[in-house]
Amino acid sequence: MDTYTQEIYSTIYKNAVLFLKRGIKEIIQNDRKIFDPEIAIMSCLYIQTSIELSLKAYLIKEVDITAILKSNKSLSNENLLEKFKQNHLKTKTYEELKTILNDKRDLVFFSDVHFEHLTRFQLYRNKLIHLNLFLSDDEIINLKKELIFAVTHLLMPLLTDISFEFESPSEFYEEYLDKEDFDKLISFRPYIDEMHNMAIKYSGLAYECINCFNRTFSPNNEKCYCCNLDLFNAAGYINCDACEGKKAVVYDTLNIHDNDHSINGLCMKCGNKMMVYECPDCEVKFTYYGEPDFLEKKPCKC
Repeated sequence: MDTYTQEIYSTIYKNAVLFLKRGIKEIIQNDRKIFDPEIAIMSCLYIQTSIELSLKAYLIKEVDITAILKSNKSLSNENLLEKFKQNHLKTKTYEELKTILNDKRDLVFFSDVHFEHLTRFQLYRNKLIHLNLFLSDDEIINLKKELIFAVTHLLMPLLTDISFEFESPSEFYEEYLDKEDFDKLISFRPYIDEMHNMAIKYSGLAYECINCFNRTFSPNNEKCYCCNLDLFNAAGYINCDACEGKKAVVYDTLNIHDNDHSINGLCMKCGNKMMVYECPDCEVKFTYYGEPDFLEKKPCKC
């Protein structure tokens, strides 16, 4: 990407993030089941604008500046930048941009479900803004879900290279949102529910996080999808004998060797507290309650 195109891309990207941040600020204003109509309208306006700008930024990066242009495709990139600065650069409509993505499915991981949500969200936005129609209570409840889907599943693939198997949208939002808004977002029930679903879908497990206490932590990638807690190389995991939770007991691997190879453990599934022992000879780990009276005859039998 040359410097002229880079300047156009960077400006569009920054504006996409700006509208996204403003949209989230509206969304998290209250956690009531029914959105205030004004919040619904402003949330839709900001998030839809962010989606449109994100589509443009993504296509510039992955295809070329000409992918988003209606005209002036023969101009040099230097002249395109000049027109851009003068607000004279004519770009394709939202529908045209969406069609490009739909026709080139290899560009971004958007399934039919993603495109259905794009269309549905646009319909809500048009109802609220262009037609000035009131939404029913059920529609407003669904709108809240659509907004959360948009800020997690639609905007993240366009604005980031995040792989949900190893990272979460919270990683992006912790960087770009101020602390107050980030804390509100990760306390917002619809967002928490979506992060729980993502943890299960992309990592296979979702247990209670020891930091935010939401069921959004996965020991498979050692990441909380909600608060972004990262325990990589800081914790170990073992199956819970009480509830049979797979890798559900978390314990401190950094200090277990300096504590006679035993340390407190906590089951993130059932909440039981127990001790974890790591055999110094074979490194097999197991849990126990009370005093370590098994040391003369260890379960590992090494």
